[in-house]
Amino acid sequence: MKKKILISLLLIVLIAIIFMLVFWIITTNVDRSANNEVNNSNSNINNTSGTEENEELEYLISTSSIKDFIPENITSIERESYITGDKEVYQINNYADFWIDILETNWQKTTDEVENSYYYILNINGDKTCHIKIYKKFFANNNNSTDIKGYAEVYDDTGKTQRYIVPVSLYNTIHYYTNEDLNLYESDLPLPNEEDCYDVQENIFYEISDENKKTIQNNIRLIHSYLENIIKGQELNDSTSQEWEIETSETEITYQDLLGAQILEYYGRLQDNYKTFVNTINMLNEGEGKRDLLEAANLYNEAMNEHSVLKLYESYKIIHDYDFFVMNYPPYWNLPEGHDYPGVDTYFGSVEALN
Repeated sequence: MKKKILISLLLIVLIAIIFMLVFWIITTNVDRSANNEVNNSNSNINNTSGTEENEELEYLISTSSIKDFIPENITSIERESYITGDKEVYQINNYADFWIDILETNWQKTTDEVENSYYYILNINGDKTCHIKIYKKFFANNNNSTDIKGYAEVYDDTGKTQRYIVPVSLYNTIHYYTNEDLNLYESDLPLPNEEDCYDVQENIFYEISDENKKTIQNNIRLIHSYLENIIKGQELNDSTSQEWEIETSETEITYQDLLGAQILEYYGRLQDNYKTFVNTINMLNEGEGKRDLLEAANLYNEAMNEHSVLKLYESYKIIHDYDFFVMNYPPYWNLPEGHDYPGVDTYFGSVEALN
């Protein structure tokens, strides 16, 4: 009797084990099936997104007036300096985005002459090579100021060529893809203590009249704003760019002198702001603040002489810190978001007295 009971118990345990094993196998397969469905779903979403982008690109190519020039299977994009002839290869991760931005531009055929204008060349390499020469041409208008017009000349290695009027913004679009944007807000340093900022501000303005204090505050803010805009504009990233000649000129520039074209009015804002900056520093008392800002002025001057946007950026960081955390503390920005608005929360550690 006892033996029969023992055998029955063993059978029950064995059946339970078999049942649990079958249940585990079934649930594991269900989970795998569910995961596969999720993965397939994500894959389909990604493929759909890529397909939509490709469809947009194919449509733009089919309707573009430069469609006959565009290579397939792009392998590299080179930008050629208009002064030195040097070539640099820029790696663009998403050629579809690049071409969509280029092809969305309004390309209007023209026979205008555009030689001796401010330009550079893009060489687009693939199964064939497409060359796009981008121009900025300056015109003296009836108001004694300067107008800018955009041109592009597209040609291939067979000699086929076509000239177009394009928005000047095309120049900036290509700068976006072929220049590294400096991050004006890249700093992990904590913001300085409020009490310390007010102490340094009080020391730097010690025995300076209210009128001069206001002048110093306004000048630092204006120079800060100017450097913010010109660095973000990226046109100084190329040391051979004619923008350096224009922005640092102390006399009226003519394109007859530089590239043999029409007159361009005096435009040396970088030089003007440097002079204002030096005059502003001279209004300060001797001390750490003045020494820091003189270092910024030296970097600024070296940047102009060497056409170095990196040195200009180092100067900018010092001016940024003194504007927001000393001269005009507490930090605020009187321009719309998109300029140095995030900078009110960025400190580079340039104020010696706060360190």
